[in-house]
Amino acid sequence: RLYLSDPGTAPRSTEPVVVQVLPFNAGVPDTATGVITGDTRVNGLFNNSSLRVSVTTSFRGPSIGPALAGSLTVSGLDATVIAERKKD
Repeated sequence: RLYLSDPGTAPRSTEPVVVQVLPFNAGVPDTATGVITGDTRVNGLFNNSSLRVSVTTSFRGPSIGPALAGSLTVSGLDATVIAERKKD
């Protein structure tokens, strides 16, 4: 889950902007990509000079087979903002 908030609000006190399920393969590094669309809160947050970000992760094991064991490292978070200003 990805949470965004203004500087005065704890990000996890808001609804997540992105909830994404990621399938992983054992022993294989991977990169996840997400796109934020349709959340009007995001436009307002990026209009400010700063914002707060929180990312949470969790593992859910398979319903059959061996138990799930592993670790996850978030090594980077990049954001590309594509926007257009309103024309008067």
